[in-house]
Amino acid sequence: MGLNQYLGDKRFKNRETMVKKIIFLASLLTLCVLFFGKDVSSGSSLGLSEKIELAYAFPERTNEYRDFDLAQEAHFNAVLDYILMWQSDEVIEDYLDLCYQYGFKVFVPLPYYDKETDFLNRAEIERQVNKWKSHSAIYSWYILDEPASHRIPKASQEEFYNLVKSLDTKPVSIAVRGSNSEEKWQSYFTEKAFDLLFFAMYPYVKGGEKTVNLYMNLCITRFLSHRKGDYPVIPIIQAFYDSNESDYLNPAGHLQEMYEVFEDYDLVSNGLAFYAWRPGGDQIGIRADTSLYNEVKELISLNERTSPGDSITIYPNPCDLQRGQGVRITNLSLDSPVMVRIFDVAGNLVRILEDNDEMTLEEGSKIATWDGTNEAGEWVARGVYLVFVTSEKGTTMVGKIAILNK
Repeated sequence: MGLNQYLGDKRFKNRETMVKKIIFLASLLTLCVLFFGKDVSSGSSLGLSEKIELAYAFPERTNEYRDFDLAQEAHFNAVLDYILMWQSDEVIEDYLDLCYQYGFKVFVPLPYYDKETDFLNRAEIERQVNKWKSHSAIYSWYILDEPASHRIPKASQEEFYNLVKSLDTKPVSIAVRGSNSEEKWQSYFTEKAFDLLFFAMYPYVKGGEKTVNLYMNLCITRFLSHRKGDYPVIPIIQAFYDSNESDYLNPAGHLQEMYEVFEDYDLVSNGLAFYAWRPGGDQIGIRADTSLYNEVKELISLNERTSPGDSITIYPNPCDLQRGQGVRITNLSLDSPVMVRIFDVAGNLVRILEDNDEMTLEEGSKIATWDGTNEAGEWVARGVYLVFVTSEKGTTMVGKIAILNK
């Protein structure tokens, strides 16, 4: 359907009125966020506006070995560095700035809990959170790693969570280990200490290739028996490469095998984490292993097309036009014509993307690409833009894009 015909349709006019109302409400919510420092639309539970594709334990901080480029080529949109906050403020700032330029969300660890003394270094936590919380690259505060394995009491976990949330409203994340015994789950698992959960397993360490499915199913079933709340879960798709046993730990196709088990339990709906130690530099990793690199990309492609039309993603976000990045709006409906419209926060129409024009089909997903220009072909100004998608289901605002200047 041509644009003129569509514009002449009465239904489109009605949708235009509705879109303007939605933009007004979205702008009002944005102002509330800026004024009050909290997203008033989020409610009591955290929802992810887009899938997380996380390069887990990714410690390259300077891009000296082009690990950032590699991660971006593999379609990662988030990173985690375990010991980032133990570095100097200068290193931290340069790293966060680099992540922002590449459009990577950052899960920032706050590992200041001392399991020997049950003591939280409140002063250092407050200093770190207050110093960095306004940085645009930070998505979540990662406060604990496997609290059951380290026997951190529930009360201490909750104390840590409440302290961080009192300083900033960003989501708090932790990682739990699926292989913990039933007793440890009962004693140490609390849903009051996080907003977003990483679920980790090491099946090729524990039981070898023959027991993976049985082992993973047992671990996930145990976790689900304790899960009561509605919160995002990001499963860790394991791949170690700093060990002499790498052939044993990484048999061919094991990432796909793990993914399929997680998918059977609907635990990949919010994203996945590729768990790799030191993937660049002089270490063996995805740079040196083409088959592993391709497998990682395949998993992310599978994750992106899990439910076409139901989980539209915007990537990279923020988008740095100076680096030649373009905004990709993925997972659009395959079953009907789709129109993507981009507005500024004042409600002005900036750009229209239509089927058979700026949209492509890639690996089973319909994708609209925006190059950062308006209808006149001019680069848009730095700022926040709203994305609306119209299909046979109606018109929906699917998210916001932060644009850096060209």
